[in-house]
Amino acid sequence: MHSEANSESLGGEKREILVVDNDERIVELVSWFLLKRGYSVRSAETFDLARQMLVERPVDLMLSDIDMGAESALEVLPRFHREGILPPTLVFSGYLDAKNQNLLLALDPVVGTLAKPVAFHVLEACVVDFFKGRSLSEHCCVSSDLISRPTSPARPPVPAATETHGDDEWVEIVPGQKSTGSGV
Repeated sequence: MHSEANSESLGGEKREILVVDNDERIVELVSWFLLKRGYSVRSAETFDLARQMLVERPVDLMLSDIDMGAESALEVLPRFHREGILPPTLVFSGYLDAKNQNLLLALDPVVGTLAKPVAFHVLEACVVDFFKGRSLSEHCCVSSDLISRPTSPARPPVPAATETHGDDEWVEIVPGQKSTGSGV
């Protein structure tokens, strides 16, 4: 599913997106997908690296996970906001709940939240809507009863195989299931 999105900014340069996640597979998949859609993509596996990158060169949009191991977006994003370096941010995580979602959305630069696994067409719709100046609430502000939660913290999920299908080039990785659709 390729969108009608024009990734060009007014100056003719590509819109730049920073993907912040400590899961290398997620970073690779999301970056690959966004690159295929014509965006310029940078990535950071820690908030410290993201901070350095944002100070050096701001981005048009940041996609950020919440749980980065020793760091949490719930603490870091407000700090980035106070420092004046938090760009418009879309938070995507498998650990969203209503309280955390409300805390994140209270930060003006946080434009929406998505629960993982994220379907590529939903991620794309949120990015396109953001760049076109449309509200993201239809796609990106998920209700807490729709938020997926790990079933057992003691047992790590086993990722399924990935597949690509023709020109649409969609991939789905769902822990413990076969790949069947377009999600991350």
